[in-house]
Amino acid sequence: MAEVSIVVPVYNVEKYLSFCLETLVNQTFKDIEIICVNDGSTDSSPMILEHYANYDKRIKIINKKNGGLSSARNTGIEAAGGKYIAFVDSDDMVSHFLVEKSIELIKKSKADFIGFMFASLVGKKLQMCAHNVSFDKAFDGKIVTESQLPGDFYTQIHPTAWCKFYTAALIQDNNLRFPENIVFEDLPFAAEVYFLAKKMLFTNLAPYYYRVEREGSIMAKKDERMLDFVESINLVDNVFEKYHRFEKYKNALMKYKLQLAVHCFVTINEIYREKFFYVLKDYFSKFDFREYDRKKLEKDKNYKLISLILSCNYSSFGKAVKNYA
Repeated sequence: MAEVSIVVPVYNVEKYLSFCLETLVNQTFKDIEIICVNDGSTDSSPMILEHYANYDKRIKIINKKNGGLSSARNTGIEAAGGKYIAFVDSDDMVSHFLVEKSIELIKKSKADFIGFMFASLVGKKLQMCAHNVSFDKAFDGKIVTESQLPGDFYTQIHPTAWCKFYTAALIQDNNLRFPENIVFEDLPFAAEVYFLAKKMLFTNLAPYYYRVEREGSIMAKKDERMLDFVESINLVDNVFEKYHRFEKYKNALMKYKLQLAVHCFVTINEIYREKFFYVLKDYFSKFDFREYDRKKLEKDKNYKLISLILSCNYSSFGKAVKNYA
């Protein structure tokens, strides 16, 4: 039984898959299984998987009907036999020392998971990610508990499944799975992880290389599936409520949702934008902003726009966004 299970969901990534697999089969830590879940690919991705599996028996291929990213990851979780689990998206790449360094850190710290920084992969070039995901120096390399996290932790800690390294017990013992049939599926999963972990470690090492909006990816298309944003943040709210943390973190959580909502609004395909506006309007109208710290929220440049969502129609809001930009 391998010590580390690496779950790789695969769907129509023939252009990038070999680059990803090369970084996995050449890990300096060798006791791994690479679980590649072929989620109904219609390109040459299955043949590429078979090619690599023929010369590296650590690669296990699971073929399934297309069910989406969450379904593929969940299938990988169920097949994982290692003491530790990592998720790597098949269009991304990782450092050759990712597993070795993760094993070293997680065993030394006895943390339930490690959160890394990441770098952006643009074409063949690496660059540090433009997003503000670096960890405060007070937490970099330190073992922390949830009670020690800053109030805005969910904003500052990138809530993705990748660029993390987990104990299998954290995921398997708590039956953690990704919500299926929606995008933004990482958001509620990450919230569960943060509240269930007894100890966590964050480091500004960046051994994960995230490919920025490849052609054909869900986030690049910006189509009607972006409407799932509201369903996803509703699930996030439910997780915070489930662990009785909503009141504690509600100001920072609202700030994060405002930022993401505005980003989605301005990037979604224009033919879906009006529908998305009214979905946002319905969601944010549920909250009594008199119960929030307005001073904290008003420091966020997006707050004024969200206020307009509650008071304007789509046409007026669209004009406001153009002036705002």
